[in-house]
Amino acid sequence: MKLIRYEIQKLTGTRFLWAVIAILFCINGAFAIYNTVRSGGQAYDVSHAAMTYREDTQRIIDAAYRNIREYAVAGIAEDAYAVQYQRQLAAQYERAQREVRFTETTVRGWNLYFTDYAVNIFLFFAVMTIGAAVFSSDFANGFLSIMRTTRRGRLHSAAAKTAVWILCAACLTIAFTAESFLIYGMASGYSDPRNAVQLLDGYGACPYLLRFGTYFLLSFLYRLLAMLCMTAFCVLLSLWVRHIVVLYLCGTGFLGINLLLYALRVYTTDNLAKHLNLIAVSFAAPLVERYNAVNLLHHVVEFPVLVCMVYALLLAAAVTASLLLYGLRAEERMGVPKRIFAGHRDKAAAFLHRTGGRKRTYPRSLLMAEQRKSLTVWIVLCLLFVVKCYGAYVAYQPNPTFTDAAYHGYMTKLQGPLTEEKRAWIADERAYMDDTLARSDEMDTAYQNLEISREEYETYRRQREYAVSRGELFRTIEKHVDYIEEMEQNGREAWFLYDTGWTTLIFSDFDWNLYAVIVLICVGSFAMEYDSRSSEGGFVQILRTTKHGRCRTFAAKLLAACVLTTAFTVVWNLVELLFAYRSFDLPLWNAPVHSVETLASYPYAVSIGEYLLYLYGVRILAAVLLSVFVCSLSALTKRYGTTWIITGIVTLLPAVLSKIGLPLFSHLDYTRFLQGTDVTLHGARYMAFLAGVVILGGMAVCLAKRKWER
Repeated sequence: MKLIRYEIQKLTGTRFLWAVIAILFCINGAFAIYNTVRSGGQAYDVSHAAMTYREDTQRIIDAAYRNIREYAVAGIAEDAYAVQYQRQLAAQYERAQREVRFTETTVRGWNLYFTDYAVNIFLFFAVMTIGAAVFSSDFANGFLSIMRTTRRGRLHSAAAKTAVWILCAACLTIAFTAESFLIYGMASGYSDPRNAVQLLDGYGACPYLLRFGTYFLLSFLYRLLAMLCMTAFCVLLSLWVRHIVVLYLCGTGFLGINLLLYALRVYTTDNLAKHLNLIAVSFAAPLVERYNAVNLLHHVVEFPVLVCMVYALLLAAAVTASLLLYGLRAEERMGVPKRIFAGHRDKAAAFLHRTGGRKRTYPRSLLMAEQRKSLTVWIVLCLLFVVKCYGAYVAYQPNPTFTDAAYHGYMTKLQGPLTEEKRAWIADERAYMDDTLARSDEMDTAYQNLEISREEYETYRRQREYAVSRGELFRTIEKHVDYIEEMEQNGREAWFLYDTGWTTLIFSDFDWNLYAVIVLICVGSFAMEYDSRSSEGGFVQILRTTKHGRCRTFAAKLLAACVLTTAFTVVWNLVELLFAYRSFDLPLWNAPVHSVETLASYPYAVSIGEYLLYLYGVRILAAVLLSVFVCSLSALTKRYGTTWIITGIVTLLPAVLSKIGLPLFSHLDYTRFLQGTDVTLHGARYMAFLAGVVILGGMAVCLAKRKWER
């Protein structure tokens, strides 16, 4: 117990560790609040799901028995896995059909909590921080060699560390879960926890007898299991990788692989890679939303049971391996890689000696030196990149509604310029719908009087359902014809195209993640030199006495910030573009920009692809001007916190004031400039604003340069 308390004290004394966890905790809370605001936190009616549940499950049962009969005809044995699977599937759904009861037909709060997958992502990075810090501190201070020579320095110490990281991972899981649960509860409250989970969206085919309260505990246990395994992976990794940045990058890469396995839709529903990855286990939903099993030694093992078995074995193996490896000397632990690469390392050293080469231990330029200074910043940037990818994955989910599917079908069929053939087809389609609806009473009467057969009437019913379901949508197509003709009258060209993806991409919300990245890159560009201590004060006192410590260093810092800002802005926008392209059809990049009706006010006749380049150019310009302003503030204020506060007041406060009912401040809203769409559509309106931004940025740079060189 003394060793455990000692290890806890070491972890609690690590400021960086708890600062990262605190930031992730706050971001998780902010995300939960954002979800409640976006959804309204209202209860929604699920009476339709309750009424159709037994019909839906009966179709699954009938399909299972039909498959069993087909297997028998095909000569498949009764004890074959395929037959066993269908029988257990039918039995599971029959039990659910009999015993599932719905206490009420409204759901409140639970829908928000069970669909908040972001908490798992933030929690993964929190436990990754814990796993990285357990052994790395001993390696960093060189205390490991001394500690392992003591009486209880090996196995006992390793056991204490293992107990501590398991305890910390469990506490973090409880804390993050409780935070999300309480926020959603305070926003909307929770409906009856005894209600069945089959009422939730996406859980209609769940074969298990789970209530909201039971599923809450089950999902927590699966989340805890995933977090323990992630922590164990980082602990094992830290025994080989000593550098904290490399450790974070490896952990982020491992998490990214799991996220990719979960997100890719090319896998079948019973694919193990999709259900056994860490992301799926932490979400729990993929394990219970429908019946899935695997063939294990000719036995049907359901995925929830399989996951517990596999992850329990992995966790036990990871704990055992960490205990054993911690007790080995460094040369024993790394002996195999050393033996493998020793010969190659000697050959490389000999070659360098012959050629007069030597290892470069200093950066090639001031620009490269400025980009490599803060390792902590790069760790946080990696975290923000993962958050960005997940946010883009959620934001650009396709809309699987019938209306959108029908709209996509119409626009795909008609895509391109408006021709006489397309006009004729649209007229024929409208005439067909109107004629079908006009015959409704006539056909109903004829069927009742037995004047037409049941087959004829069913055919007409399908035609009528087609006309009714598509009637309102087809008016949108006809309105687009009117829009194309209006554009032609104004001397502009417009085509038919499926514009849902383009509209979603171009009119995306302000990217708070990119804003945080830019400010994070620039806020410490100069302040860090004042914060770095020497015997007489900040490191700036030494730096400015060097050959290039004044003018060239200032320019290098500013240029490094601009280069990094440009690079991250490009990457962040490419992430959005890739996810939008993955989820939506982005057709006809060469189509006139006015083909997208929401871009009708754009004053220039360019293609959609050219407009997109212009939009990204505006966003890069806005990001670079922001970076210049923040860097200048960093040099003027000399403090991280002060720079953050002033930047937030100048760039975000007008947006907040305009949102709460003060439209005058909308003309000073820098977030619109960063988003870019309003600027491209109403450029003349923003000329004075852009001029003011450039003048303010120039003045800030001049003052900062003067103060730095003085």
